[in-house]
Amino acid sequence: MLDRVRRRYFPKGIRRVARRQLARVFRRTSRKALAHALRGLGIEDGAPVCVHSMLSALGHLVDGPQTVIGAVQDAVPNVTIMMPTFPFGGTCEEYLAGDPFYDRAATRSASGLLTDTLWRTAGAQRSLHPTHSCAALGPDAALLIDGSEHVQTPFGDDSTYGRFAAREDAELLLIHTNNTSLVHRFQEVANTPHLFLEGMRTARGLDATGNETTYEVRVHRPLQPLYVILQGDERDDREHVWLPDYCLPAPTYNKKRIATNLHSRRARDELFARQDEFEKDEVVRKVRYRGAEIIAVGVLPFMNRICNDLRQSYSQFAHEYEELHREAPRSPPSRTRTSVATGKRF
Repeated sequence: MLDRVRRRYFPKGIRRVARRQLARVFRRTSRKALAHALRGLGIEDGAPVCVHSMLSALGHLVDGPQTVIGAVQDAVPNVTIMMPTFPFGGTCEEYLAGDPFYDRAATRSASGLLTDTLWRTAGAQRSLHPTHSCAALGPDAALLIDGSEHVQTPFGDDSTYGRFAAREDAELLLIHTNNTSLVHRFQEVANTPHLFLEGMRTARGLDATGNETTYEVRVHRPLQPLYVILQGDERDDREHVWLPDYCLPAPTYNKKRIATNLHSRRARDELFARQDEFEKDEVVRKVRYRGAEIIAVGVLPFMNRICNDLRQSYSQFAHEYEELHREAPRSPPSRTRTSVATGKRF
């Protein structure tokens, strides 16, 4: 009854405005307060930090998205902040079908408001890669960005993500989310079956001198390669798990969803036991800032373990992966999975 009254007299738009106004008063987040929380993660001075954030979880940002950028800079002296600034929000294949032109000084980032803010920040550098551009701000920005447009696979060794993940001090910062494009680097390192569409694609953009040019790039196959097969409770049971849920530490609200959607106790215990190990070894560290859970991940040891586990799955269930590809090469598995695929940022 109360829910019907709420929907009738307080439409969604009004409720949204009301929440924002309440946040301005009761859930204000300043640069100083957020930096204080981030220091509790123990990120090394001078580390490169890749940030992914659900900004709404932080309440009202006093200085807008710059609040987060400034807080990371204050919490980690000499930090280099890196983020994706991909120009598409669907699949790369769909994006290229429209024959777009990428200009790093003008093309907005479709990877979120925070990322679009970073590349526009004074001193930030944005890559020339026509499909999977990234931005970096800090002393090592050029090391992550310069020349990365020449890599043919979007998350290859010489891509921004490849260079970032190879650093021993690299940290992934997840603010109330377990959504990150870094999982695509894991796919390339682990040699995920049928990861790429056939052939090369042409993408238009600019070269380092500002002249229009074309790049030849490989494109990740949508949806299906982002599922991992795990052994179920019975010998012939298989669990299909959405890759970010399979490998990334999740805030509590997401962890509950994953636990609920996993039908196999064996698979659930396997995933959560590995996360417990990461936390015990302090590869994964967590702090709370009001209602938001903030997670820092030591990228190199984390990636090495995840990629090893992925290779084991690809080897153990090689026949099943081939079968799925033959049945529906561009679709999610029809069997058990943990979440609805978004099809974004491939």
